[in-house]
Amino acid sequence: MSSNGESVIILGTTDYQVVMGVVNGKTGKISFLYGLEEKGRSEELPSYSTFGAVMLDSKDGGDGKAYLYTSFLMEERQQLVKISQAVPDRSNEFPELQYHYSFVERTSVIAGDDKSRSVPQFMFSFDTNDRDRDSFYISGTYRGVGSIMKFYKRNAALRWHAQLDMMTSVAAIAERD
Repeated sequence: MSSNGESVIILGTTDYQVVMGVVNGKTGKISFLYGLEEKGRSEELPSYSTFGAVMLDSKDGGDGKAYLYTSFLMEERQQLVKISQAVPDRSNEFPELQYHYSFVERTSVIAGDDKSRSVPQFMFSFDTNDRDRDSFYISGTYRGVGSIMKFYKRNAALRWHAQLDMMTSVAAIAERD
């Protein structure tokens, strides 16, 4: 769901790319569809895995623009992406990649090895809280254990990482009143 509650955000894959979409919550009409693929890729296509880590910030606290955020796996390495949302009434304004980071592992990641597995399950922000308007969270599994990470929206700098060693995943988050 978008930060203003008007749109449903979808995330999935095709054979060769990650796909994000913005769907009008009232009509079900697809407003935008974005494909993310590796730039300058070779003949061998990378494998992608998506989960539920996608978010639309309808109005950024810093510049007032709309941005899409997502985290997914490309070749078993976690990726973090921010793109500007296209503006429907300006046909010459296209989405622009704001940043793309690939998480660097301290140890080698072995496909199918649960101890090194990352699953960016959820992405969310608490826009109702003035202190958190400049941040977003990713929860799920990182390096094989349950994790919650807090990042700055502006530059994806990691604010903190809660690693829950006795859990294999963080499956839900709720905001306390």
